[in-house]
Amino acid sequence: MTARLFRLFTCSAALFLLVSLTAELVAAQTAPETKPEIAKQMTAPAPDLWRQTVLKIRQGQMKLQRSLATAAREMKTTESLAPTITLALIGLLYGVLHAIGPGHGKIVIASYLLAEESRIKRGVGLAFLASAAQAISAIAMVGVFAFVFDMSRLETTAKAQWLETVSYGFIAILGLWMIFSALRGKGCTHSHDHGAADYGTPAPASGTFKQLWAPVLAIGIRPCSGAIIILLFTLAQGVFLAGIGATFAMALGTATTVAALAIFTVVARRMALRLVQSNGIWENHMSRGLSLLGASAVLVFGILLLFASIGRNNPFL
Repeated sequence: MTARLFRLFTCSAALFLLVSLTAELVAAQTAPETKPEIAKQMTAPAPDLWRQTVLKIRQGQMKLQRSLATAAREMKTTESLAPTITLALIGLLYGVLHAIGPGHGKIVIASYLLAEESRIKRGVGLAFLASAAQAISAIAMVGVFAFVFDMSRLETTAKAQWLETVSYGFIAILGLWMIFSALRGKGCTHSHDHGAADYGTPAPASGTFKQLWAPVLAIGIRPCSGAIIILLFTLAQGVFLAGIGATFAMALGTATTVAALAIFTVVARRMALRLVQSNGIWENHMSRGLSLLGASAVLVFGILLLFASIGRNNPFL
């Protein structure tokens, strides 16, 4: 009885933490961008450690954006490769910092891997594929709307906001599909007859990359906001190809950070199952519970962002 209460308390605490983190990320993700007249507020004492950390990250991103602008301008005045290399390196660092800050991609990937038994290499692959998809989406969007149709920066950004709404809708659908799969018993694809050496190894079907198209599409259809900034500025400076290179460098930095989170999630799931591996029934319940928890997080996160995005894009709301 004591063990059951402990497990119930642990699951409840994990759910509370996940919901709290989701709410904070949604608030940070949908908050309006910092305006020049309130820039001084970014240096004011933050009400808590999390918000203070977010402000510090945004300050770092703004500094890197200025460095990217300087490097792009230098490319127009010199034939040296130094500014190009600098632009790529800054893009890589910007990607790392951008991934640390608020964003929907990280929690979707973490929740997806929490729900689905996966190998570490599959989690890392998901992080890199999603980051690459966001980079390609940003390049395609800026290339078509800003370069081909000669739309302004504001018009291009508005198109990106509608793609965000579509992405959030796909995330909600993904979460709903994951809940349905978990309830049908497809959330646990590994064998329960584990030995000491092979514990946590999923079934071969779970280790393939073919099943990753859904989360990659849901995340990747939304172009990365940082990549759009880089691409629009380099396009204005006449060095769009360098901007494309910096965008992929940024995607590499983002993927590296998110991959670390993916590894942590996969390992944490395996450790949670290892705690109850001596009891096959409890191991099955734990696996099913983690699947439902991760799937529910994806669904709730997608719905919250979807309604927030619709309200932001609708002038009547």
